[in-house]
Amino acid sequence: MVEYKKDIQTWQADVTKTITFIVTKDCQLACKYCYLVAKNDKHKMTWEVAQKGIDYILSKADDYPEESVIWDFIGGEPLLETDLIDKICDYIAEHALQPEERDFNQTIFFGSDASASQIADAARRYPMMAERQVVIVKEAQNLKNTDALEKYMKQPLSSTVLVICHKNGK
Repeated sequence: MVEYKKDIQTWQADVTKTITFIVTKDCQLACKYCYLVAKNDKHKMTWEVAQKGIDYILSKADDYPEESVIWDFIGGEPLLETDLIDKICDYIAEHALQPEERDFNQTIFFGSDASASQIADAARRYPMMAERQVVIVKEAQNLKNTDALEKYMKQPLSSTVLVICHKNGK
């Protein structure tokens, strides 16, 4: 029994916070197992709602002491709202750091131009004269081999905000 409690405490020490945006209830499929009962194309998250949510979360950073925070996007078919998701990711990148911190603490990669090793190495760096750094990967579906990035995800650096933008169903 004591060993069980020790295992639970160890597991809970590495909790990841997940923040979920339901960007749409629209979907072109009719899957029998789908959790969305009332699919329709009129229920979409507006940019104003997304922006208020991001501002609130970024203003409450002290409430998220976990080693990693995952922002995910769900809905009927979230890829129907790639423009909104891109805008959300850009907004996070623009507001996660103060303007004077960005020069040394913000790195942007494109999946077709970078390797997972380069991205993981950048994510392992410590911020310079700031509490955190932001590493953004746009068009991540174009990464060839993600092994190095997957390895990094098992032990992420708490001072790194890693934003991975993956779309187009690849």
